[in-house]
Amino acid sequence: MRIVSALLRGTAILGIGILAAQPLIIHGLPVGHDTYYHVQRTASLARALEQGILYPRWSADLAYGFGYPVFHYYAPLSYYAPALLTTLGVSAVQAVTLLAIAASLLQALGAWLWLRSLFEDEVAAFGGSTAACYSKHGYTRV
Repeated sequence: MRIVSALLRGTAILGIGILAAQPLIIHGLPVGHDTYYHVQRTASLARALEQGILYPRWSADLAYGFGYPVFHYYAPLSYYAPALLTTLGVSAVQAVTLLAIAASLLQALGAWLWLRSLFEDEVAAFGGSTAACYSKHGYTRV
């Protein structure tokens, strides 16, 4: 009985995350002031990984081909997962979109776990997790 209850809770939490990620699933990446930079950095890190460079200090593809030391100033950890997907054949845009969907699922789970430990109430945790997932920035397409 406890296993069934845990499976139902897990399914409900993942459902919250999937419903919140619905605009990403249907339309792809939202238009934002830095969305295309994330795609460029993912592609640049993927090229460096294909060349055997695990921590690139210089990204030769950026700044109109002149190169830029972007990973000295911006931490590259969040770009490794989509860059690995890119090296497996997924496009950089799709890889960044998949990372955003995964972040939505993790947000639902993390909010639920935190609120459950804070309030010790399942209903409050589900409500708070839903509110946290839907209070993200708006998804707009131009």
